[in-house]
Amino acid sequence: MRMPSTITISRQTYNRLKKEAGAFHVFMRGKLSIAKPLASSRAKKLVKDFRDSGIYTKSFLADLEKGLLKSSYGK
Repeated sequence: MRMPSTITISRQTYNRLKKEAGAFHVFMRGKLSIAKPLASSRAKKLVKDFRDSGIYTKSFLADLEKGLLKSSYGK
């Protein structure tokens, strides 16, 4: 079976994929280090980015934020 040369996706899906690809490229170029401490506001922004993706549960997001703020990354 031959794959089509084009596909159609929603704008929302396209924007999410584009954002994720950009974050991956930043990480791979070394401009983002997971070893650097996150300020509390940066931890909250990270949680917001996860929330905006629409693929994580409220429970997971609450645990993520709680963990980031308690960890050395959130201090």
